[in-house]
Formats: sequence, structure tokens, C-alpha cells
Amino acid sequence: MICRMVRPAVIFVLSTNYAGSHLLAQLLAAHPRAAGVGELHNYGKFRGRGSRSGNVVDDYRDHPAFAALDQAPVSSWHRLIGERLAADQPGLTHLVDNSKRPDWARRCAVPGDGYVHLLRDPRALVSRWLATYATAGAMAAQRRRVLRRRPWLALRRRGDAQVLVEKWLIANQGIDRFLRRRAPSVRLTYLDLARSPAATLEAAMPPLGLAFDSLQLDYGTAGGSLGTRKRDYLEASRDSRIELDLRWQQSLSAADRAAVERHPGVRRYLAGHGLVMTGDGLTARD
Repeated sequence: MICRMVRPAVIFVLSTNYAGSHLLAQLLAAHPRAAGVGELHNYGKFRGRGSRSGNVVDDYRDHPAFAALDQAPVSSWHRLIGERLAADQPGLTHLVDNSKRPDWARRCAVPGDGYVHLLRDPRALVSRWLATYATAGAMAAQRRRVLRRRPWLALRRRGDAQVLVEKWLIANQGIDRFLRRRAPSVRLTYLDLARSPAATLEAAMPPLGLAFDSLQLDYGTAGGSLGTRKRDYLEASRDSRIELDLRWQQSLSAADRAAVERHPGVRRYLAGHGLVMTGDGLTARD
């Protein structure tokens, strides 16, 4: 008779890209009762690519916990990974999935799973996206995507920063809608996590079914982060450094910064969630 373990609870990290989700996932996965599974929704994309994965460190190819997942239903992936990790980590109760996407969580989640909505300051994201979508073709694609979700907007009369502010709102409002009837969930900001990781995690962990453990701050030696990780984060990870990224303060023009700060949708969204834009970023702290 084959005895199967109870599926571990999954903590789904939900955010935009470039919001700090890899740092958060590593801190969560460093808990003695947790393990990270990376951006599991990208399993098919990254498995077996090796050095061709660019910035991605690809454990899906080599780690036995991820072997042949594509031969099983997606709904069983977290259970299978938990069973495979249990021999080496018998106290495992939680997996951390950094897929970021509500549609992925919708496919995989079961009652008892938890969710973390991580928000990055919209000025920081607009600055990063302006660099990412710097070519005319890339920015035109972003305009089309926003227009599909906001067909009433006169985007031709709006600058690139204003378009990307709408992208930020669309993504975070979509996460809000997904979480509306789902619990437990917590909301936190990148600034609070980077500046006060212990206090932020101490408040965030209990709703997710775990108590904060100081070992989480030594995430670089914990060995709990598996699956997709970013190559350029590994050096910081080795000594568990947490460096607040404020490059947007220099790279974002005064005009684009004003476009974000004065955007009525952003103002309403932040006020509705008790969030404040400070000189260094978005915070939920007084």
C-alpha cells in the first residue's frame, strides 16, 4: 500500500514583475518548515534550458523534486513536490510558489493555502518598465495591452509613464479581485520588507500558518529556495544581504514622477489600502 503525505500548504506570492518577489520568496522559504518551488508556472519554459535560460538559475532540470512534473496534472504538482522533499525535510508543512500570477494560483490553490500580495512603489515600477520597454515596438505592445483592459482611455494623448501607471493599477487591482474571497492573505510592501524584514515577517507569517523564525533572515544559507531564481541575485543571497533598491530616484524624470504621484487612480488605490508614497517608496507603516 502506497502512503501519500498530506499536500503541504502553499504560500502563493502575488505581485507585478520587478516588485521584489524573489527576495520575499527566499525569506519565506528559509523557514525550517518551508521550501521554495520558484516560479512554478514557468516549469515548462525553463526546464532543461540550462545556460540558455539567461538570467534564470534552473533547478527544474536537476533537482529530483521537479522530475517529470509535466507528465502529471498541474493540480497535483505541489503534492508531488512535497512528497519528494519529505524524506530530507520531514517537518515540511509549506511550499512557497513565486509564480506571482493570480491565474496560476487559481489553477493550483486549495483551501488552506495562503497568499501574499507584494506591492512595489509605482514610481519604481514605472522607472523599471520605461527601461524594459524602451523600444517603440515594446512600448506600443504595452499600450495595446493596457487598452484591452482600459478601452475607454485616450492613450494616444498620454505619455509612456501614464500608460505604465495604468499597467501597475491593472495588475494590483487584479490581485485584489482574486484575493477578495480568499483567505488567509497578507499585503506588504517592498520598502517595508527591505527596511524592516524581521518586523514585516513577524507580522506576516502567522496568518500564513507559520510563526516567524529568525533563521529566515539568514536566507542565503538556508537551502530552502529551489526552482527558478535570478542569477544576478545569487551574490547577495550568499551572505543574506538585503539592499534597498532606490535607483528609480535618479532614473525617473521629474515629469514622469509627477505623472505617477498625481495620478488619481493611484491616489485612490493607495488611500483605499492605507498605503503611503514616501520619498523612498511605498509603505504601510505610520
